[in-house]
Amino acid sequence: MSVTAYDIGAETALLGGMMMAPAVIAACEELNPTHFSQPHDLIFSAIAELHRTGKPVLPRTVTTELQERGKLEAAGGAVYVSGLPYDGTTGAASAAYFVSVVRAKWEHRRARDIASHLHRDMENGGTLASFDEAMEALGKLRAQSSGPHDILAVRRFNLASPPPKPRPIYTLAGATVATQGNIQAITGQAKSGKSALLSGFMASTMTPTGDTLGVSSSNPDGAAVLHIDTEQSRYDHHHAILQALRRAGRQAPPEWLYSYSLADVTIGERLRLLRHQLDAARKVHGAIHSAIIDGIGDLCYDPNDSKEAFALVAELHKLAIDFDTTILCVLHENPGSETGKTRGHLGSQLERKAESNLRMTKDADGITTVYTSNSRHASISKPQGPRFAWNDEAAMHLTAEDAATVKDSARREELMDVAVEVFRDTPATLGLTWEQLHQRIEAAEGLKRGGSRKRFAAMKKTGVIRQIGEKYRLA
Repeated sequence: MSVTAYDIGAETALLGGMMMAPAVIAACEELNPTHFSQPHDLIFSAIAELHRTGKPVLPRTVTTELQERGKLEAAGGAVYVSGLPYDGTTGAASAAYFVSVVRAKWEHRRARDIASHLHRDMENGGTLASFDEAMEALGKLRAQSSGPHDILAVRRFNLASPPPKPRPIYTLAGATVATQGNIQAITGQAKSGKSALLSGFMASTMTPTGDTLGVSSSNPDGAAVLHIDTEQSRYDHHHAILQALRRAGRQAPPEWLYSYSLADVTIGERLRLLRHQLDAARKVHGAIHSAIIDGIGDLCYDPNDSKEAFALVAELHKLAIDFDTTILCVLHENPGSETGKTRGHLGSQLERKAESNLRMTKDADGITTVYTSNSRHASISKPQGPRFAWNDEAAMHLTAEDAATVKDSARREELMDVAVEVFRDTPATLGLTWEQLHQRIEAAEGLKRGGSRKRFAAMKKTGVIRQIGEKYRLA
């Protein structure tokens, strides 16, 4: 099927409108250069780049962009680009119609190309594998071009066909904090130990023999684990992965671990590379176990731009669903925030959409606590949250006792001090009767009988004293 004048009219109407009306650019967000025929694909690409970098989109700026790319002549020349039609009527409403025309014609061209490729393969001795590849390509094209009825039909509530229960991908302190098709938020102040916790997440997927800081996971089939670091230097990124391997007790990473340092890659390119590698890794390993983004704020230009922030979070959620995985997103809290407030609209939207919000706080003793806040399923209170701190001997962060355990230990020590005083001068083999014990507690602590009963109950509960027959002895 050749490109007709009608196709060209839809394409030029959009391109002309994009150079004169910002609302048309917004209406074209679902399009990319491949949807356009030549040379309009070059013009659309130049417009998209100008818009992405915040530069004005005008005939003269598009011409300059094409010239700098060395593509101006291939795009038809300055006269052609500047003369693309715009009569003032190509607004957002009419643009939606033209977008549908461009997409429809692109779908026809793609279907024709797939069929032609299959025909050539079969003519040249192709096998059923060629047919399978063509069917897979057509299936993807069908999914991309589904109409409203198709989209809604597969998403309608069906009592007879309940969806499977989401499988746990990561647990923290025994609570499931990540399942497939969801995004997760990990937030904390700078230097609160986020990189250490991420090394625990990665290590947990490798059948670890070391300390994973309270994180557990399983990856028996070797599904791909993708890690993207947008913040640290190449050296620090390398060191972080070595720490994850040490936690796992491994000398080398498994083949299914893909970790990249993208600090020097442009913002717009980072999300594209994430999509690309998710697709590539799934083809190699059959599935994506999880994706970890250390620095989601570096995937957008302005976290305070609501439109950009909402679009980024929606795209990450869609990727989690499309790849049947979980995506862990790390975001800094605002400096000095006592409530865990994160950066702009991006932080607010991520918190709303995340299945689990894992917050990290570091106390004056350098101990970091991880707990959940506004989470859909997992509930890990701060006193029960895993704790870790830097260990000089191990040269890495190691698990510390949780706050509740520390509190219980301190309480037991306090009660033991009282019990030692109470049982002073009492032979260990004799012990004290219930009445003798209460009298001594009252005398030692200056308590009345009600107070001694509470002290006695606490001593029994914490194991400070034990009953043998009718008497009580120091444990």
